[in-house]
Amino acid sequence: MSTEAQLKKDLMYIASRLPVVLEAKVERHILTKEEAIEQFPETDPKKFAYIQKGPNMGKVVATMPVQVACNHYRRMRRIFKKQGQPGVIQYIQKIKQLEKEHEN
Repeated sequence: MSTEAQLKKDLMYIASRLPVVLEAKVERHILTKEEAIEQFPETDPKKFAYIQKGPNMGKVVATMPVQVACNHYRRMRRIFKKQGQPGVIQYIQKIKQLEKEHEN
């Protein structure tokens, strides 16, 4: 097995053992005017951001906050490329520290 394949295998294993960490992100959703009114009854329909051209013309773009689980494998792979093994160890320690803080 090549070192690249072994690294991937090791990082995938470590990532599967780490706790789920949620990140706050913002997603854009394309809604019809009726859906937007239903989901945002307190907002005046004149203030919606309408799409001006293209296949979704006349629809509304809504930004919504969401919680997304971070991808530990991707993060560790990127850190490994930049900082090597010490960077990955530091990342794992930070995640474990977050977990302890969350328990308290």
